[in-house]
Amino acid sequence: MLYNRVLSQKKQDIEPVIGHAKSDHRLSRNFYKGLFGDGINVLLAAAAFNFKKKMNS
Repeated sequence: MLYNRVLSQKKQDIEPVIGHAKSDHRLSRNFYKGLFGDGINVLLAAAAFNFKKKMNS
């Protein structure tokens, strides 16, 4: 029961981050081919997210 509560809180914390990444950092569509392209797309989106976060702080 406690595990489910902790897992639910983690989900609530990460969902807004994923939503912003999808809308602001072009994570909604993958322009690269294959599994390797999927990894590159996520890596570039995460780097852009972290860079923007650093610039605003």
